[in-house]
Amino acid sequence: MYLKDCLIENVGPIEFLDVSLPFNDDLTPKPIVLVGKNGSGKSVLLSYVVDALTEFAKTSYEDIVPGQQTLRAPYFKFVGVRNQRANSEFGIGLLQFKDEEHYFSYVDKSGVLDSDAYTDKLRGRFEDVKSWPKEGNHKNCTKNTQFFEKFFRESSVCYFPPSRKEIPHWLNLESIREPNNLGLRIDLNLSGTLGKPIFIESCLMENKAWLLDAILDSMVDFDILPNVRYIITSNIPDKLLLKKSRAAVDSILKQVLQDASAHLGVGYRNNPLYRLSILGEGRPLMPSLDHLSSGQSILFNLFITIIRYADKGNIHNSINSDKIAGIVLIDEADAHLDAELQYDVLPRLLKQFPHVQFILTSHSPIFLLGMEKQFGKDGFEIIEMPKGQKISTERFSEFQRSFDHFKGTKKFEEELKIRILEGTKPLVLTEGETDPDYIKAGLNALERTDILEKLNVEWVGKRNEKGSVNTGVSGLDNTRKVLEANPNILKHKLLLLYDCDARKPDKDMGLLSIRTIPKNEENTKVRKGIENLFPMELFDERFYGHRIEVNDYGAPTNIGDFKNGEFCKWICTEGKTADNFQKFSVIFEILDKFLRLESPP
Repeated sequence: MYLKDCLIENVGPIEFLDVSLPFNDDLTPKPIVLVGKNGSGKSVLLSYVVDALTEFAKTSYEDIVPGQQTLRAPYFKFVGVRNQRANSEFGIGLLQFKDEEHYFSYVDKSGVLDSDAYTDKLRGRFEDVKSWPKEGNHKNCTKNTQFFEKFFRESSVCYFPPSRKEIPHWLNLESIREPNNLGLRIDLNLSGTLGKPIFIESCLMENKAWLLDAILDSMVDFDILPNVRYIITSNIPDKLLLKKSRAAVDSILKQVLQDASAHLGVGYRNNPLYRLSILGEGRPLMPSLDHLSSGQSILFNLFITIIRYADKGNIHNSINSDKIAGIVLIDEADAHLDAELQYDVLPRLLKQFPHVQFILTSHSPIFLLGMEKQFGKDGFEIIEMPKGQKISTERFSEFQRSFDHFKGTKKFEEELKIRILEGTKPLVLTEGETDPDYIKAGLNALERTDILEKLNVEWVGKRNEKGSVNTGVSGLDNTRKVLEANPNILKHKLLLLYDCDARKPDKDMGLLSIRTIPKNEENTKVRKGIENLFPMELFDERFYGHRIEVNDYGAPTNIGDFKNGEFCKWICTEGKTADNFQKFSVIFEILDKFLRLESPP
């Protein structure tokens, strides 16, 4: 059973939404990603799906919500005017699910709405629930006890809210609650109980118990037969088959850790905290599953739960993830995950379950790019809320630019760390590629080489096949952002030296200092850059090139280009005199004061 149609009107931020969910040619469901600003109704739509699934399950099982045994059976989602859009007479949500032969419907309605007047919008759908009282609140769904008993027992039906979390290894559980017993847990299949909560905030403890059960299953040596207590069989083919359950778990673990050698290890029963460890290439990777990071743990346990839920109805489901069916909702799918987990791992894991209908929400363009990489442009669908518009693949161009920027920023951060850690003296970074040459030549011309013995002067950018990158004001700004976010990178004092036109205020932040070179008002020809400090008369015609550009109306324009490289080469050799570099004394004064600054403790 999969969700096929969703109609919501006058609920929260959703004025009107009517979407049909897509399927592949082989009738497997395409993953759906709901996008949109905060408050655009992504979680509202998910809440209707979860509520419908909860109501379906309640028709066949008694443990879906607290209080069912007392005939109270509270709704998962409130019904009433609290959900309606302001100044609207009604609010309604209609969902239709289908399997190969049947349709199953759900309605949640509040306010005043005549069902006969709403027929045109129904378009022949939602047949089982298309009549409702005109006034007041109303909730109803298809009743099919036999179908839903089988569907929920054999399928994975889960809702992972944005509040999902797992307990870290360093937290003392006794400080917040009674400690859980991590021993072997025997789940009893009682009539009328499902034992698989739809709403899942945390599932590590349950998954640990199931993992131990799965490992124990691979060692069984008897089959239960009618009227016989047990009989020894040592069925080798079955045992080998059940060992694949462990391999399926290891497959998830390898991908989450991005380590092909990772696999589960089993410890001694007298040390329950480290009963399940993670090994790799004959060595321990992590002492327990609790030692996974928050993002790794949440991702690992999410997909292990999908396998565990399917396995509860059919033990062979844990062997073939591509056979597991169900409906899985993940609100804020990218939450807690770093870029690699969003881009590479999560989409790949989703693809391992082709018969599961995934409906996710996300704010991450990186995750969407990863989905496109795994599923192709037509293999999944993006729905923009609150109107339910399907986003075309053309929108991916803006996501790609965002991802390229991210990759460039990350690479820059890594290179910056290496650059700073390799240095042994205070460092000065300048805007332009030739600036360090000017400064070093000026120190020689004015006989201040003592400064060069105490610090290094370098350019912030670098060159590649495309030219200069991460240079100028933006290069220094990027460096500042990285260091302000990661102050522990710095081991020595660092000065970011801006040209006069940047007009950055002086600032000292621990080992990081910001300074701007004062402007030389006497040079009215070169009014920006470090070259502003040189005498104006040095900039004669030999250091300028000329080219003609013609505009769209045929008018020629003479463009002059400053030959920075040629000027630098000349001024640092033939033109290296004290008079030419006299104004550079303002920079040397900045460097002197920078060296005298006391380093913070």
